[in-house]
Amino acid sequence: MTRGQRVAGWLGLWTFLGFFFSTQVYLAERAIGTDASTWWRALQTTLPDWYLWGVLSLLAVRFTRRFRLDRATGQRHGILHFGVGLWFAALHVTLSAGVALILPLGGAAGTTFVTRVMDGLSTQFHWNVLTYWTIVGAVHAWEYRRELAERDLQAARLQADLAEAKLQALALQLQPHFLFNTLNVISELMHEDLTAADRMVSRLADLLRATLDAGSVSEIPLAHELELIDRYLAIQELRFRDRLRVERDIAQAACRSLVPPMILFPLVENAIRHGIARRPGRGCVALRVREHEGRVELEVEDDGPGWTGAAGATGAGARTGIGLANTRARLEHLYGSAFRFELENRPGGGLVARVALPRRERAA
Repeated sequence: MTRGQRVAGWLGLWTFLGFFFSTQVYLAERAIGTDASTWWRALQTTLPDWYLWGVLSLLAVRFTRRFRLDRATGQRHGILHFGVGLWFAALHVTLSAGVALILPLGGAAGTTFVTRVMDGLSTQFHWNVLTYWTIVGAVHAWEYRRELAERDLQAARLQADLAEAKLQALALQLQPHFLFNTLNVISELMHEDLTAADRMVSRLADLLRATLDAGSVSEIPLAHELELIDRYLAIQELRFRDRLRVERDIAQAACRSLVPPMILFPLVENAIRHGIARRPGRGCVALRVREHEGRVELEVEDDGPGWTGAAGATGAGARTGIGLANTRARLEHLYGSAFRFELENRPGGGLVARVALPRRERAA
């Protein structure tokens, strides 16, 4: 809100009060039979008084903000406000008498300053005290509302920071888990094919550099995630050679969608460890990406022996290690209940892991 808007709002408030209470003055004068009682005359006597309060209220607001009535200082500041309220009430009466003589409105002509002051003390003083305390109460209500909004905003920021910290902790937990498993594979391969193990170490280094490039962001474009998965699959193809076949069915339009980094790694890793590695002969891992009704759907399928106990749409009872448990926790932190994560045995053998996320893209 600009300074001009604040001034206009402040002037409008006191103008409204002047018009509002002038109606009451007019009706009261008519009830007691005052001669020449008109609404215009009532407005002439009422509006200047409220404009005076508009000026005095600037001082009252500053004073109230300086001496708040809170739990620690309420008694001491309350006594101070009591005295200042009496002073404001008397000051308003005095200024009102002076204004009435300078601008003889509403029949003030012919009266002296002292007479006006005495009349004001008898008819306006108590009302002025009440007006002062109304201003004090309004300032406290406004300040408490503002402070509450600030606390709510701070709490929301702290909650967001906490959620971000949890996501980063989960990501840090996932990376060593994935690295440990890959290093175990390299260690085993070194006894069988040193050249292949050396190439696998080189590709692992490339993959780790690529994952570090993702930084600590909570979401990355799916195209970037698929590039990381291709690097990981290249390592696994060195390990399994002709035993691993990878099929991809990627909807290119979905590649712009944002997904959590390393969201596909646990799915692909489990498909290879519990699917391809446990079946004799050649196996297949299928990676599918689709768009459907405002959601991006990721699917990893293998033709291994499947998981005993993997049941229904949620995979309840399925053997889920750090990777899949970590995946579910990250999705819950990011999307609440707006995601779907399913593990389901294929009728002919193998397992299908599905993740459905709200489709959203990075702002240009």
